[in-house]
Amino acid sequence: MSVDVSPNGKMIVFDLLGDLYTLLIGGGKATRLTSGMAFDAQPRFRPDGKRVVFVADRIGGDNVWIVNLDAKDTVQLTKGNNSLFLSPAWTSDGKYVIASKSGRSVVPRSSGCITSTAAPAQLIKEPTQPERPRYSHRYSHSYSHTRCRYAKRNTA
Repeated sequence: MSVDVSPNGKMIVFDLLGDLYTLLIGGGKATRLTSGMAFDAQPRFRPDGKRVVFVADRIGGDNVWIVNLDAKDTVQLTKGNNSLFLSPAWTSDGKYVIASKSGRSVVPRSSGCITSTAAPAQLIKEPTQPERPRYSHRYSHSYSHTRCRYAKRNTA
């Protein structure tokens, strides 16, 4: 279960059994944001609190999606049936989404930043024929919004 607090501190968004919900911070009845057969998870509020980024397997692969809080407008940011996007997060200006990407294998393959305002752009290119694809990346953004930092972990 993933939980995020809205920027104004008045609401939370969380995933439960593959659906996303919002709930006022003081309690009450949760409002379902997404539903259906897809597994929606890892929600994160945009800094203005109006949209939520999340990961879902709606078309087969785990891709990055954005939904408005009124649940009327859902946008798919990434495409692919063999992708596994993880840990989406907004940059502090709300213009970009950062997510890690790996393949469906046990070992992660690559990662990259993706934008929410244009076509997705992968920052780290996947090797064409790696001998042993045993590495992964985790991303964070700089507060100036000009750089995307990452840490690379090599495993034996």
